[in-house]
Amino acid sequence: MPTQVVSVADPRPAALPCVRDLFSSGPMSNRWYYKSAEVEVGPVSFSGLRRMALEGTIGRETPVREGQEGEWTSAGDVQNLFAPKRSRSLFPPA
Repeated sequence: MPTQVVSVADPRPAALPCVRDLFSSGPMSNRWYYKSAEVEVGPVSFSGLRRMALEGTIGRETPVREGQEGEWTSAGDVQNLFAPKRSRSLFPPA
């Protein structure tokens, strides 16, 4: 069965760029795709994809790719897509 591609327009107002976008040493593609129920959705910007990750719309196991020819990978493998995990302090609170 061929993969269906769905183009979406984000009805939400534009968000401020994420910190990664502001301080990146190189441009990150604004054409990301993800799969939802085996349907390919996109393109979306990296900041839009990151917003969906932070809101829980996509999870760490969601397949994503950069550009139409990119290789599918788990969203959790994309650097700076999800908020960093909190680490436990080695020292008890004072």
